[in-house]
Amino acid sequence: LEYGKDISFTDSRHGWVVRQNLDQTATVILRTADGGQSWDVSALPSGDHVSSIQYVNPTTGWIMAYTKLNEQDQQKMLYHTTDGGATWNKVAQSSGMTSNKSGSGLPDQGSMAGMSFSSNNQGFVAINVDNSVKLYKTSNQGKTWTPVANSMQGCPQAKAEAQQSLKGNSSSYWIPVFCYGDNGTKYNGLFTNNTGTQWNDVPLGLSSNNNSITPGRTFLSDKEGWVITVNGMSRTIDGGKTWTSLQGNKVLPSKLKDYPRSVKLRFASSSVGWLLLERLDDKKSLLLKTTDGGANWRIL
Repeated sequence: LEYGKDISFTDSRHGWVVRQNLDQTATVILRTADGGQSWDVSALPSGDHVSSIQYVNPTTGWIMAYTKLNEQDQQKMLYHTTDGGATWNKVAQSSGMTSNKSGSGLPDQGSMAGMSFSSNNQGFVAINVDNSVKLYKTSNQGKTWTPVANSMQGCPQAKAEAQQSLKGNSSSYWIPVFCYGDNGTKYNGLFTNNTGTQWNDVPLGLSSNNNSITPGRTFLSDKEGWVITVNGMSRTIDGGKTWTSLQGNKVLPSKLKDYPRSVKLRFASSSVGWLLLERLDDKKSLLLKTTDGGANWRIL
């Protein structure tokens, strides 16, 4: 499952799964209120592809969908539910004419990297367009959107990944950003503590010339984070200013040679985390767990 796209749970009972029919006749949304014992079905209009899904409580949620206009651009449509996903109302969309003119403020240009909402009707989206990252915010349940100032220093070409929530605050997120240049790839982070109203660009002091490895990066808070390196794992406790290489068993470095792509890295606390690795040629994967903050890993 893709992070932030296909599945969302607000508690141990209420969850949603999104599936696109193979014949693209409809996007199916399955919902459960009993922890997955039974499921009900609803659908979005024909041809819509889901890029992000977010629920803030068992009844209220949003889905960002799109239809492709060309290789770079998408008509974006935002749906809202207040009955747990039984019915969906379209609250905003871009023009569908690859222009900047849209009553909602959502642009056709670019592709969606991620979307998040808080319980007080605030939300944000990150869009990859023209080798840059554009950020938009809303304060009225997604009906209208306005651009947010975003300046990434020394980053001629940038591409954002899906945002990650920071532990302990429903309004705090960070967005991993690839920063491409002549000297390789640098890794930045965009951080917000008010659901996208303001952003702080943080150069993480990390770079790579090895395009065969997609780095796993995650932050538990705005200070504590981890990153996968060729030799294993590094950790920061000062928001990316300095990184410490974690020396433990050789399980992770050895497995990175066979499974060089880190699909997902997440920590539930300062000590417990999981890492999903993937092999590029045959798409086989491997799941590992740590209980000492990333120094030692074992295969699950």
